[in-house]
Amino acid sequence: AHPTDLNVTLARDWTLYGGMGALMLEYGAGNDDYLTDYSEDDVNLSVRVERLFGIEIEDEVAVDLLTMGDGTDDPMGILAVSESGTSFGLSEFLEMDKDTAISTYGITGNQHQVLKDYCSDWMDNIATLPLILVGGEGYISASQFVNQTFGSINPIDDSYMEYSLNIGGMWGTGTYGFPDSDPIDLTQEQSAEMLYGDWGLTTAKGANMFLYGELSGKTLPINYTTEEYADAREWTNETVAEIYGIDVEAAGAAKLLMMEVVFKNFVPDFLIDSFGTSKYLTQSVNNWLLGWHDPVNAYLDTGDSENMTSGWTSLEANETFFGSAAYVEGGISTGDPSTITICTGEVDSCDKGETIQVGDSEYVSWRNLSKQKDTYGLITAELQGETTGGFITGEGDLVDLSGYGTADVYCEKESTLKGIPVDVCTASMDPLNRPIQAKLINSGELLDAIPGALPVFFGSDVEVKVEQLSGAIIGGQSESTFWLDTRNITDQKTAPEQSDLQEVFVIKTSAELDDETAETMESQIVTNQDFFAFFTNFDHWADYVALSLWIVGLSSLLVGAVLIFKGEQDPVGESKWGDEPEATELTGDVEDSIEDSSDEPQSND
Repeated sequence: AHPTDLNVTLARDWTLYGGMGALMLEYGAGNDDYLTDYSEDDVNLSVRVERLFGIEIEDEVAVDLLTMGDGTDDPMGILAVSESGTSFGLSEFLEMDKDTAISTYGITGNQHQVLKDYCSDWMDNIATLPLILVGGEGYISASQFVNQTFGSINPIDDSYMEYSLNIGGMWGTGTYGFPDSDPIDLTQEQSAEMLYGDWGLTTAKGANMFLYGELSGKTLPINYTTEEYADAREWTNETVAEIYGIDVEAAGAAKLLMMEVVFKNFVPDFLIDSFGTSKYLTQSVNNWLLGWHDPVNAYLDTGDSENMTSGWTSLEANETFFGSAAYVEGGISTGDPSTITICTGEVDSCDKGETIQVGDSEYVSWRNLSKQKDTYGLITAELQGETTGGFITGEGDLVDLSGYGTADVYCEKESTLKGIPVDVCTASMDPLNRPIQAKLINSGELLDAIPGALPVFFGSDVEVKVEQLSGAIIGGQSESTFWLDTRNITDQKTAPEQSDLQEVFVIKTSAELDDETAETMESQIVTNQDFFAFFTNFDHWADYVALSLWIVGLSSLLVGAVLIFKGEQDPVGESKWGDEPEATELTGDVEDSIEDSSDEPQSND
């Protein structure tokens, strides 16, 4: 079966092209006059195909079969290579179904089967090439050819492959910045370890590790043998030599090959040539935020870059990917929504309205324990904060910034909103402290931590207005900005400064309670706090009781006042027992007689 791993596919495509192409040259394929010169000394491709594959095929058909699209952007022939050298007709041939191949090349079903069996066996390291045909001895398989040509000389034609440690023979020449030294000459076993070992360059694990070292200037913080945590070291020729068990010269060649040849030149050309992409992508904000189709992801998922039912991605989460409804009825789902656990206030361990957990983990989805392990601790796990769900307590409150992070809430001012007294609270996130590459890529592998892979940073400023009594958020606004580190990717070993960042786009949102709700809330909260008027909004049955009490109380006061004022106007000496005798005014003589009589002693007769 044709492999779908990009790295292995590229290596083996080059293997077949190099191995079979060299043999075809030995059969005379290098003669530019073969299409017109059919002398006995210049046999045509029909004869060469018969000698190599054992099948009879017309010359014109053989030309298309082997060379169709060679040197163009759309190579189709088995030995055809694109102008950029990044895509191969072999891949197209192996991925075609039988009917398409018959129609494309004009071959028969039997011819297709013979050719496909041979190519597949070569790719799967089953078939071998007889070196006696090129003056050698024995046979060479695909893996042997790759291992030999990657670290040393091509055994078929004594040349150096372009994508090898000798870089097409340039290494050791002393020209164009290459060192003046001997050519690299590794054994097949050493090359095999470099290509397919634990840290093999054709594996995602090894390629990401090497790229991390080149772009960060550091090794991974591990022991490369045991993969246990250890202090990171400087990324040098010596450390590369130690990792792969090769000499320092070969390590230097590997660094040059991977960065200057492969990463800076081959990979961009390969993506453009193979997937119809470009260095820059322009699309609407809806696409950026809610969904666009990525042909590379589609290829990795299905093996078909043009499969519009797969490969969709987005920066934000929506129920379906924006624009996908044009290809799948109802749109392509972004996945099952996360379950959000919110505090109801029935327990003392949390505040009402707080978000306790998102999903089935206590960690942030893009900064969990699994990612910490897979990135060797470069991206640390982050616990989900208990963020506010609509209420502010005033102590330790956190606000969730759309899944990109959390920020502390500070309430330092007071104001009113539509007549309702509020506390004005703010929260902010500094973009320099919040790279979100790990969220946007979210591969779950070391790629998420490689400096410059997708250097986007997130900053946000939030203001909320909180009703003072209940703590409910009744209004607010936010401004969130996505920033891009504009430095050269090789300069992103260190954290950026603000001057290094460029705004990509800004999202502004605002909301507040409507007038009707504000009127109701003012009635229920503000009016109800007025000691003498709390019942006047009649929003509860108790208000009617309160009104009755007020009426009874006022009536009692009025009656009491009437009685008091009436009492002040009545005589003081009245008695329920009748009128008392009137007092008699005493004269002076009478007073003296009374006094005299009181002084005389009393006697008993």
